[in-house]
Amino acid sequence: MAFSPDGTYLATGDEAGRVTLWDGTAERNLGVLPGTFRTNTTGGFVPITALAFSHNGRTLAAAGADGTLRTWDLASRQPLGPAIPMPGGAALSLAFSPDDHTLRAATEHAPGHEVVVAPDREAADICERAGGGLPQADWKTYLPEVPYRNVC
Repeated sequence: MAFSPDGTYLATGDEAGRVTLWDGTAERNLGVLPGTFRTNTTGGFVPITALAFSHNGRTLAAAGADGTLRTWDLASRQPLGPAIPMPGGAALSLAFSPDDHTLRAATEHAPGHEVVVAPDREAADICERAGGGLPQADWKTYLPEVPYRNVC
């Protein structure tokens, strides 16, 4: 379980793979978050192994015993994309970086792994590594049915 930094929420994870959000006093169940872990390939459940709130309290991260990571926007209570595979097995602990752009995980077989969880930052990093967006001539070659736009 984990409390949000301001004490507004308590998140709990269980053996059945559910992540449940509670009010900060743990008196009122606010519901199970959608897209939580379901059954594994053998029909068993995927237990939650770690939970963490971002410093600003807007994002919740949960790790499953299957070595995946999921994040939710707490304002909308919706998942932030699909599950992210984590190298090294199940996460034993999770922590957001001070700027909330990176999530750090200690897994069973890897002491430290970082995942960028801020989509705008990830997009900027990709554009920087690629040297900018796709030139218009290449866009016409590879994406002829899509109108050109500058993506970086």
